[in-house]
Amino acid sequence: MAIQDIAAFVGAAAWLYPLSVLLKNCLTKPKIRLSPTDTIKMGYTALGPSMNLTCAIMTEKRDAIIERIEIEVKHKDGDSHAFIWKTLDELQYEIRSFTGEGGTIGKSQPATALKVNTTMLSEKTIGFQDVKYQEQFLVYGQKLAEFINHLRKINAPNFSDELFKSKEFTKLNDFYSNGMYWKEGNYTIQLSLFITTATKPCTEFFTFSLENKDVDSVKMNTTFLEQSMRELIPAKEGEQPPPKIIWNWIYPKLEKKKKSD
Repeated sequence: MAIQDIAAFVGAAAWLYPLSVLLKNCLTKPKIRLSPTDTIKMGYTALGPSMNLTCAIMTEKRDAIIERIEIEVKHKDGDSHAFIWKTLDELQYEIRSFTGEGGTIGKSQPATALKVNTTMLSEKTIGFQDVKYQEQFLVYGQKLAEFINHLRKINAPNFSDELFKSKEFTKLNDFYSNGMYWKEGNYTIQLSLFITTATKPCTEFFTFSLENKDVDSVKMNTTFLEQSMRELIPAKEGEQPPPKIIWNWIYPKLEKKKKSD
């Protein structure tokens, strides 16, 4: 074998290892696991039915990019609703004053994508919203927005009174008041994580139960739409601003479920 041939062989061999690593990375699929806290935060706000899941997300074998997370919530009677992630909240650190009062400072952002690597956990609170509900809500909301613009153009002297007595607000408020569908009984959650490098989502299954007292607590929020909108309207000089809404939330226990159950 000539010296030139030996040199060419050695040069080609030097590429074998990085090429094998690259090939392995391309063929290896990430194994995503999601570990939630033992409760899930649920409610009904001006954004409609809401679910907030605090969890740690981890991956094995290789890093992964989660492009979306969806939830299907199914009641024991067959009633089901689809949710999609909307926000990602991250607790950054806790603070405490010299008086002993404490608080937390976190970071909130729209849910667009989440990178998970093999060397550390990603701890997040994921906010989910019912997409179909929001689409219907926006139909009424758009009509109300057009009416608000009309009131502003004519410089309505009694802006708030005309707004909340309008047929546009009445239709929106009726939809909101009747849109709370949480009810007593057992629920199953199918959570699907969609990864950029996978053709099928990773799925996790959970269960939770609601009691009548839970439903009654959340149902109280159905009367808060007008108050929540009044908070957005600047108070006139000499007027007291409306009291802040305290939304009712419930925290049912979340249990892992096997696919075969």
